[in-house]
Amino acid sequence: MEFVEELGLVRSINDPIHGVIHLTMEEMSVVESPLFNRLHHVRQNSFLYKVFPSAKHTRFEHSIGVMNYAHQMLLAVLENGYIAKRRGDIANSEDDFNSALTRGVGIDLNGHLRENKELFKQTFIELRLAALLHDIGHGPLSHLFDAFAPNVDEFLRIISSDENVGGDDIFISSIKQLLRDYELKQIKKEKTDVRIEHEHVSCYFIYKILHKIGCSQESIYNILTILKPELALGKLMVPIFNQEYDILQLLNDIVASAPIDCDRMDYLKRDSYFAGVPYGNYSEARVLKSMLAYAINDKKIRLGLKQSGLHAVENFLQARYEMYVQVYGHKTNEACRAMLNYVTEEKGLNFTSWSEKQLTAKDFEELYVSLSDEQFINHLLKKLGKERKKTLEDIRKRNLWKRVYEVEEFIDEKDKVTTLSAKFSEGFEQIIKEFGESQLMKFSDERFPLKDMGQGAQLLEKSSLGYYVVSPQKIRTSSQIIQSLNNGLRILRVYSLNQERISEFKKFASEHILPQLTQISNKQNMENE
Repeated sequence: MEFVEELGLVRSINDPIHGVIHLTMEEMSVVESPLFNRLHHVRQNSFLYKVFPSAKHTRFEHSIGVMNYAHQMLLAVLENGYIAKRRGDIANSEDDFNSALTRGVGIDLNGHLRENKELFKQTFIELRLAALLHDIGHGPLSHLFDAFAPNVDEFLRIISSDENVGGDDIFISSIKQLLRDYELKQIKKEKTDVRIEHEHVSCYFIYKILHKIGCSQESIYNILTILKPELALGKLMVPIFNQEYDILQLLNDIVASAPIDCDRMDYLKRDSYFAGVPYGNYSEARVLKSMLAYAINDKKIRLGLKQSGLHAVENFLQARYEMYVQVYGHKTNEACRAMLNYVTEEKGLNFTSWSEKQLTAKDFEELYVSLSDEQFINHLLKKLGKERKKTLEDIRKRNLWKRVYEVEEFIDEKDKVTTLSAKFSEGFEQIIKEFGESQLMKFSDERFPLKDMGQGAQLLEKSSLGYYVVSPQKIRTSSQIIQSLNNGLRILRVYSLNQERISEFKKFASEHILPQLTQISNKQNMENE
């Protein structure tokens, strides 16, 4: 581990993916805090272990792995910038640098950052803490708990009651604006019951934890801005040719950007390892070698991926795509998801009355600390009606819904209704008419593994003068392999709730429904070739 002495990396944790991971005393204080420790009891992939029995790993070890990859990514950016400068691939004169700023120009961040020892140390420490805490607000059962979270007004009342947070008018004002903007977007999507997401809870818990361990307000603001740039609470300025550039956007790209960030790098390797499959593996060394910082004329530093490393990016994206298709989208895992969705659709089901005025910030924290996946399931079982309670118990017992039939189609994000999906709905009505609604359940899922490709790192190419600049070509369209992965996959599936009649359902579907669906699917595939 680089910079053990400079950063004070005096503690260590052994990890099956990374080996020994070193931590500072401050990071260890975070790891030992109750809010972080509860992640021991929140699985990374909910019920994936029902398909791959050893996939019981949690968000606790994933978060520590993400911190380690964040360190490695920043280190790679520094090393690659130094090497590029030695090779003459960086604009060394101020005139060349300024002339390429509007396009985006590669920089030797190592040279500029190393000039200030304290700034260098601060950059690594704040990045590592942001990565370590990126999942701190996650509730049990992955994203399912978001449906039971408080609404915006309830959440603002809760955090304002916290004496360590509510008194910070700057933070409260920023988080309020963030939440109102989010609420407005959801209302425009015609959502009537808007609940906060786990990222909003993360902002609150990060503030609480960092304040408790003695972090300065400046560092807290910077770390929050790394994870949620919309908060715009902090800046971390690096001097380049007598001008100052904010490095926090680069740190955000490292933690939560596309197509590659430390979160994705860890969960692909970790999920693949614990599921016992090869799909999520990629060349870590080649991916890290492709990274380079660049400056843009909005006074920000961002993450770039060198065109010479495009094959490593392809390899990474293929690994991600295969994990979505082969592991996360496995029919049995999807059966668990479909059953959970069915359970939570019960009318009037709630988790707690967040609107109660006596519910304080302390109560909110204690509630999250107490909630594991299993405890949340136990809580739901007490509130569910007979039918949905049986469904949840069936998940526990692995008495899962069985697939009757399914079809798949490649779509883009604009495809809401296609010929195949319309015909699938007609077929479902046909089989429902034959056997009844209580026997069968329709499930539709759309997966866009590369949907956020345009939001993060940019492709860097060498200009006619020989130094790196941002390429006009986007990563999404940079190669045939990546273009082929751009489409989403829509899975249309019918499950049987009655296991004794599964053969009967399948026979009817094969005779009356599947022939038409297969014909349409084949025609669409031919048109797409």
